Amino acid sequence: MHLMILNNKKQSLYLLFLLLSSFFLPPLLILFFIIFESIIKNKFLVTRVLLSSYLGFINTNKLLESDLLGYNISYENSSLSNILSIGKEPLYFFSEFIFSNLNLPFSGFLFFVTFSSYMLLYKASLNFCKKHKLLDSLFLILFITFFSNIFTLSAHLIRQFIAMSIIIYAISLENRKTSIFLTFLSFLIHSSALLFIPIFFKSLDKKLTFKVLVYFFLGVFLLIQFINFVLTLLADIPFFNYFYNRSTSGIDAFTTSESMGSFSFIFLFLLISLNILNSLKHHRERNNFLFFNIISLFSIFIFVISFFNDLIAYRYLQYLIVYFPFVFFLFLSRFKNVQILFILKFGIIVFLCFYFFYKIENGVWNYGPVEYLIYGPVEYLINL
Repeated sequence: MHLMILNNKKQSLYLLFLLLSSFFLPPLLILFFIIFESIIKNKFLVTRVLLSSYLGFINTNKLLESDLLGYNISYENSSLSNILSIGKEPLYFFSEFIFSNLNLPFSGFLFFVTFSSYMLLYKASLNFCKKHKLLDSLFLILFITFFSNIFTLSAHLIRQFIAMSIIIYAISLENRKTSIFLTFLSFLIHSSALLFIPIFFKSLDKKLTFKVLVYFFLGVFLLIQFINFVLTLLADIPFFNYFYNRSTSGIDAFTTSESMGSFSFIFLFLLISLNILNSLKHHRERNNFLFFNIISLFSIFIFVISFFNDLIAYRYLQYLIVYFPFVFFLFLSRFKNVQILFILKFGIIVFLCFYFFYKIENGVWNYGPVEYLIYGPVEYLINL
C-alpha cells in the first residue's frame, strides 16, 4: 500500500516543477491529467493525447527550411501523376495527396503527422514496460516527449520519423504477423524500413552468441560490397537510379548534409554498452531477446556502413536515437532504491525539459513566434 501511494506521488510530481518555474504555462491541463490519470490508472490516455498535440503545435511554428521546405513544396504540388512519377514510398505521398486535396494547410498535415507518430511511440512505451515488467511508464513517456534529439526529427526527416514510429510500435507488439504487416507499411512510407522486415524471424527472439555477431559483421561488409556493385550496373534504370544516387551521395536540393561525427560514435558506444548491461541483467528472459538483438545488430550495421556511406549510416543512426529512451529506462530499472531512483528520474526529466526549450530557442532550426507556447500567454505579453 505504501509503495502504491509513493508511485502515485511520483507520477503526479514529475511535471509539478513546470508549474512553479513559469515555464510551460499553457499545458497546465496536461499537468492536471497527469495527476488525475495517475490516480485512476488508465494508462495516461488523455495525457498522451495532450502531449502529442502540444508537440504538434510547436512543429506547426517551425519555419520552412532545409528538408521541411522540400516537404512543403511536395505537399503543395501533390497529385496522382506525381505519385506515379516518383515511383517510391507511395503510402506517404498518397497520404500527402489526400490531405492536400482536403484543402488542409501543410501546417495541419504536419500537426497530424507529429501527433500520430508520438501516439505510436507512447503506445510502444506502454507495451515495452508491460513486456519487461517495468513500473513508472510515465517516466518513459516524458523522456520520449522531451528528448530533443527525437523531436528534432519529427519535422525534419518526416517520412523516416513516421516509419520509425510505426516500426518501434510494431516491435513492441506480441502478434508477429501484425508486426510484419506494419513494418511493410512503414517501408511504403520510407525505404529504409525495408531492413527491419527480417528482424521478426523467430531466431532473433533468442540470445545471439558472439560468433553470430562476428558472422553478421562480415556478412554486412560483403553484402554492402555486392549491393554497390549491382546498383552500379543498374544505375540507368529509373527505379534503381534512386537507390544508386542515395548510396553514392544521398544529397538532393533540400537535404541537409549530415554525417557521422565523433559524437555519433560516442553515442553508438554508449548505446552498445547499456544494451550489453541490460541483456546481462535480463538474461533469464530466454525468448524475449528481440529488443536487445535489434540494438546489437543495427549498431554493427551502422558501424560497418559508415565506412562506405557516411550519410546512410547517420540516417540509420536515427532509429537508434529513437530507441535510446527505452534502452536507458531499462538500464535505470536495475537500481532498486525507490527514493533515490525517483530523485534521479525527476532530475532527468527536469533537465530534459529545460534543454528541450533551450534547443527550441537556440537550436539549428527556427520555430518562429513559439514563445507563447513555451512561456505562456501571461509572461509572453509581459515581455513584449
